[in-house]
Amino acid sequence: MRDKLSLHYELKSLMVAQPDWELFESYFNWKPPIVFKTYLTVFPQFKLYGGYLHAPTNPAPEFSDQIIDVYKAETLIGNWPQEMVPFLDLGSGDQYCISTINCAVYYVDFTREYHQESNSFEEWLENWITSDPDSKLFEKANQATPSAPLTWDNFIYEI
Repeated sequence: MRDKLSLHYELKSLMVAQPDWELFESYFNWKPPIVFKTYLTVFPQFKLYGGYLHAPTNPAPEFSDQIIDVYKAETLIGNWPQEMVPFLDLGSGDQYCISTINCAVYYVDFTREYHQESNSFEEWLENWITSDPDSKLFEKANQATPSAPLTWDNFIYEI
């Protein structure tokens, strides 16, 4: 298994821009779990299902909306749960959101109906990645960093 420092530097090398976590945390008055931060920082580099929303960065990634902007737009429309932070846009007004109360992940549809998908972001992420045979996330990550294979276990437990 990789040591934590080497994994950190290998993942960091995949980043286009470091998110402004201070701005993000200040806006939501919430400190997200490290796996959520890693997801927002690294995963947009891979082509997976859904429209990634990104944390504030400079420069902003192309073809991606910023989470704070989407959150503001949704709250202006109305009937948006304040504790729900959108992170993945599925189109047609449907989104995955993380709760700032308990870090559970919810599916929110265009009618503002929502239901809990998982008890934690880690649980949701593992289910989402391992149930999508087309994502090939770890295969793509290992092509970028072939020196030591990245697996779900060492990704989630060593970060």
